[in-house]
Amino acid sequence: MIRARIVAARRDQMVRPKWYSSAQMQALEPALVMILIPFNNLVLYPALRRWGVEVTPLRKMGFGIAFSGPRQATRSSFSR
Repeated sequence: MIRARIVAARRDQMVRPKWYSSAQMQALEPALVMILIPFNNLVLYPALRRWGVEVTPLRKMGFGIAFSGPRQATRSSFSR
């Protein structure tokens, strides 16, 4: 119960910067996808293979899911 109040208080303290708008993120997302997919395929995954981590499609999906949860939480806190 106390933890929920602390989390709610922190969430209320997060405010969107004056310069940020939702339209900016909607315009930026396709550009980020066009940049990050080649980066992952040309830089990140080969580096992980050199370090001995086998990157399978299932691991790629798990990694994407693990990062999309916090991203959505951050995005929803800014959209208020």
